[in-house]
Amino acid sequence: MDILTLAMVNLFIGLAAAGSLLLLCYQYPAARYIRYWFCAACCLVSSALLGSLLQLGVAVPYWLLPAANNVAVAGIHLFILAGLAKLLHLRLPLFVVLSVCAAYYLFHFSLFAQAALSNRLLVAFPLIISVNLAALWVIYRRFDTSLKLPLTLFTVALVFNIVQISIRYSLLLAEPLQLPLPFSTQHIHSLGFFALTTFALLSFSASLLTVYRKQQLLLEYYSDHDALTGLLNRHHMEQRLKGEIQRCVRAKDRCSFLLFDIDFFKQVNDTYGHLTGDTVLRHVAALAKSHLRPYDSLFRYGGEEFLLCLPGTAADEALKVAERLRQHIENSIIDEVPALKLTVSIGISTLVSGQNFHELVQQADQALYSAKQQGRNQSLHFQAANSD
Repeated sequence: MDILTLAMVNLFIGLAAAGSLLLLCYQYPAARYIRYWFCAACCLVSSALLGSLLQLGVAVPYWLLPAANNVAVAGIHLFILAGLAKLLHLRLPLFVVLSVCAAYYLFHFSLFAQAALSNRLLVAFPLIISVNLAALWVIYRRFDTSLKLPLTLFTVALVFNIVQISIRYSLLLAEPLQLPLPFSTQHIHSLGFFALTTFALLSFSASLLTVYRKQQLLLEYYSDHDALTGLLNRHHMEQRLKGEIQRCVRAKDRCSFLLFDIDFFKQVNDTYGHLTGDTVLRHVAALAKSHLRPYDSLFRYGGEEFLLCLPGTAADEALKVAERLRQHIENSIIDEVPALKLTVSIGISTLVSGQNFHELVQQADQALYSAKQQGRNQSLHFQAANSD
């Protein structure tokens, strides 16, 4: 395949990737890593266009070819690195990427760079290898198992690029020594275009796969979590807690449920509005999460009601947890409405023998109802409620 054909293939890949990533930028504006990969695709388009002009015999000024073209090639790798850093929550400011590009562009106007193509390659190859190694380090440092497939594909692309550039760099260094080489300079140049095509296919496929996987994970998250509070919702609650109860029964361990809701929550909505009501729900959820142990489970049960599962917790311990939570909420201040004083009522049930999930929830609900009837802002165990 000749160089012009490879340049046109690169142009097609770049346009397809840029178009796809631009649409994704508008669809998912919060996913800022997509913007960096869009910039990488634009760099590929620029490089392919300039390369095509060269092969067609069009006279192109030095500041465009090779200067701008080489910066565009380096920009592909730099923006892929920046996107990976953003994706994996590592800081790489945009001005660093732009500064490297600017410095590399200015290098082309030095006497050393203008003297020969090989001089420019002596700088270009180590630069790109360094950027690719940095990208590999980012992946290794913050490898996310939920993104295993796209990150693995990125790794393959980066390793391939490092290997092929290292080989070309070795051949370039061997030229002054007049060592016998199996390839001519033209072949090495063609290999570079082919390698860029392969790298672009792998890396942009990985970028699109990353966006797809991230949205899939987001959908999975919201199928299990309440969008407002971030707590687990009722979608998998029954199955999850049934399994927890069965585990406690097998281990002959205790398990307690705390069912609590916000007192006079309707009045909060009527007085302050539903936006403040949402703030109150998030506030209570955050305070409740702060009391969790690693193996506890907290659910938004519905409306202003929350269900807390406490494995390995007997009745007296559960009552202490409930009281700490109740007092914490009562003493808390909401920044948006500091005059609002919140209280909660809590119903508690404890696994003794023979109860199933539904019975435990029903017992906690009955205890909560009794706590409401007895004046609210209190914690009451089902056994205590029944003995009254």
